[in-house]
Amino acid sequence: MNNDIIEYKGFIASLHYSHEDRCFFGKVEGIDGLITFEVDNAKDLEINFKEAIDEYLEDCKELRVEPQKSFSGKFALRLGRGLHEKA
Repeated sequence: MNNDIIEYKGFIASLHYSHEDRCFFGKVEGIDGLITFEVDNAKDLEINFKEAIDEYLEDCKELRVEPQKSFSGKFALRLGRGLHEKA
């Protein structure tokens, strides 16, 4: 498991620390839009991430648009038996 990411409701966020600003921040990965969050302490990272996702989902609902989900990096592919055997 990667300690630099968190997941919630199918969304994945990368986590970072800014020495210059002295804060933790995160960015939701794998979507066209921009969802970010920041906090002063690591304890609140997950809370703010979940709040940002819930707000994004509510906005999508109000605008009647389908929310994008993060890509997990997993790719499922069905192969025929012969090709599977060769692989």
